Amino acid sequence: VATCAAGVTCFAPAFPCASNSGLRLRGAPQARAACSVAPSMGLDAEIEGKWSKFSEWTATQNIQNEKLGLAEFDTGLRGVKAVSPISSGDVLLSVPVGAVLRVVGGNSRPPSKLQGYVSDETWCDAQWWGQLALLLLWEKGVGRAKSIQPSSMASWIEMLPEDMNTPLHWTEAQVEELQYQPLVTKCIRQRTAWKVLFKQVQKDNAQICQDDFYLACEMARSRAFSGPFVNRLPKDQIFLTGLLVAVSTQLNILDATKAAIGTALVLLWVVGNALVVPRIFGLTHYVMAPMIDMVNHNGMPGGAAGVTYQALQATFEVLSTKPYSKGDQVFISYGERSNDQLLQYYGFVEADNANDVYEFENIARRLADACSKLSITAVGLDGYASSNPAPTLLAPTGFDPTFMSDMDKMCGGEAQARKVLSSLLQEELGKYATSLEADERAFEALSKSSDARTALTLMLRVEKKRLLAKNIATLSR
Repeated sequence: VATCAAGVTCFAPAFPCASNSGLRLRGAPQARAACSVAPSMGLDAEIEGKWSKFSEWTATQNIQNEKLGLAEFDTGLRGVKAVSPISSGDVLLSVPVGAVLRVVGGNSRPPSKLQGYVSDETWCDAQWWGQLALLLLWEKGVGRAKSIQPSSMASWIEMLPEDMNTPLHWTEAQVEELQYQPLVTKCIRQRTAWKVLFKQVQKDNAQICQDDFYLACEMARSRAFSGPFVNRLPKDQIFLTGLLVAVSTQLNILDATKAAIGTALVLLWVVGNALVVPRIFGLTHYVMAPMIDMVNHNGMPGGAAGVTYQALQATFEVLSTKPYSKGDQVFISYGERSNDQLLQYYGFVEADNANDVYEFENIARRLADACSKLSITAVGLDGYASSNPAPTLLAPTGFDPTFMSDMDKMCGGEAQARKVLSSLLQEELGKYATSLEADERAFEALSKSSDARTALTLMLRVEKKRLLAKNIATLSR
């Protein structure tokens, strides 16, 4: 996340070609053909009706989305299409800050409308996604009398998915079928953390049930984006300052030099209070923005648009990074997400994901075993383990250069290091209950009517094993 220009802040949502690589909004297997143009089709009557109501609501909220529309694509994916030609650099979407759900990280008290909904302690203990989930539940009318303050966001809420097929809803045995222990462990930890938070929420508000709370948490995790918190630039104050200075100089109340200095000081204070002070305190806000949350992910470099915050206009904008023809599906990037993150929180797997990683816990012990089998003496492995407790990550492009440099030193040269690492990866690939070739055959044999969970499980296994195989081939050259 970075500041692009004065008053403009870039955000990362807080998120390639392959068949059966993702899910419909309601959970059926489908293709996420991000690298090809998929013709769009008409919506069914129910969704068309909801979209019509949503479009009317966006107009009342001053949400600018005239170039985009909702569509079903022949891959089976529901997403956003271009309704007219779009050029690179065009503003695709503009959503005023007043039309979004937003929480600021570190805020110890809930918004005033949530007073009494849950305790301050529960709000403070909830992470950003839990706080956004509580805001969303309040807007839905869950756990409160809807007559107290009807939500103004009902038309958007009706567009949200009614369920998600993520590992959170799988049985323990089904999660184990992923075969990839780092993700299995993360899923177990997620269930534990969400269960603890739900019990705390239900203690405050017994009308909130587990299914509603979990779905709201999933909406927050999969549809929010984050960035540095900045206040709205007060245009009225800036205009008034300029007007007063102009009048004062015209009436000779102030000379031009004093007027210029005064103006500069006032503007510095205004801009600093809005943009600089929040960054000094490291504040981050997390946002669910209607319409932006409907745009699907494309992780290919340069293949998707980004989200920015325009402080002067107090709007979140999506700028196109490439041209689109009428009917093309439009994408944004959810950020540098591994397939672990995409499956765990978004419910899909991305083929040939450049941001995917393979995690190795306690790699020093594994390296010692590989060195022993190859009769290679490695110096300093124990020291490396104690100074590098975090998991070691293997990317599609290989291990981190610093790690490779350390390996060269410990193993007595690059050739020895590559031999050790190749052996380690071959052992890792060989320990799986099913081979890469068997998983590929099983995946190719799937049909559109196949179980979504099975498709996701097989694709995750295929992607992880391909990552290992690719690096084995590279190290063996």
